[in-house]
Amino acid sequence: MKFKQTFIITLVIIFLFSCNNKDYKYYIDSKNPKHEELKKLFPLLNKYTDYDGNRFTVMDKIITNMIKNSEPGDLRLFITDYINNNQNDPYITYYLLSLASSYLINGENNLAIPLLHKSVMLYKDLIINGESTHLNALQTLVGLTADDNMKIVYYKKIINEHSDRVNLGEIYYYLGKTLDKVEKWDEAIKAYEKYLDYPYTTIKSEPSARDNTLQKVGFYYSDKTWVVKDLDTLVQRVKYAISTKNATQLDRYRAYDFFIINWKSKFSDLKSSYPMESYVLTNMNLKTGNELDPMSTENEAYLAVNGSPWSSSIWYVYPTWYFYFRKVDFPKDPEIHGGWEWEGIYLGEKL
Repeated sequence: MKFKQTFIITLVIIFLFSCNNKDYKYYIDSKNPKHEELKKLFPLLNKYTDYDGNRFTVMDKIITNMIKNSEPGDLRLFITDYINNNQNDPYITYYLLSLASSYLINGENNLAIPLLHKSVMLYKDLIINGESTHLNALQTLVGLTADDNMKIVYYKKIINEHSDRVNLGEIYYYLGKTLDKVEKWDEAIKAYEKYLDYPYTTIKSEPSARDNTLQKVGFYYSDKTWVVKDLDTLVQRVKYAISTKNATQLDRYRAYDFFIINWKSKFSDLKSSYPMESYVLTNMNLKTGNELDPMSTENEAYLAVNGSPWSSSIWYVYPTWYFYFRKVDFPKDPEIHGGWEWEGIYLGEKL
């Protein structure tokens, strides 16, 4: 009886040992000189059975070798098989990124995205060579994912978990734009306000991002009573107020952020705006053009204006002005969206 028990225990030990000693011959071609290093590395996986730095070093060298040897098929099969059989390995996040990279290199983004998503949602973050595996995956995901709702999730994870490693102003800006796309207007404005808290952040692909965001946030909180649904109606009302010298009516159609600047000024540079109340404008001998200027578009309109040097010395400096009208982009409110506002005046000939 004792002999039988000893025999069974021995068989169990042999079985467990054989399970832990995986055969990796499939990945090695004995006739291929490039596989000499792999011949030495694979046996080490059976030697280093603990999920520690030694085993990770071996895995990293195997992966690097397969990439160097341009063997994407073997690499994908090896990593997939390893992950399936070693779910307790704390370095799985890194291996998933390596697997995803193999697909990305070949333009197979649809296969890489689920792996990157899995790495940040199911496995812990790792710092490898000073870089966060989760952050690398998230930054790749926001660039590849077509699903805006998932993109929002990724942006928020970057903000909440990696704020010390990114340009937060830039992340908040793109979060705001993505929230706009899914019509989460209120949340988008909060993100834009966070972006504005970082005055030195620049959006390289959008030089006017800051100016546009300042206008967007300001318009959001304004009462919008000056917006007129039809451009022609708005232009005629402004022209009428000018011709009848009705400062009160003219005030009614000035936007909340009404500006009077030259063409080289920026919206964000408030000091560049000339102070000029409506009563000052109506007391000038202004003459408006009969038609909108040809540079007008479906979203912006310009009306040329001339005045007498006798009414103000500014006409000596800027003999021609342009009233600027802009189409309102505010889908949060269908009654306002698509309407028009008189946003300001450009001084001087157009550039």
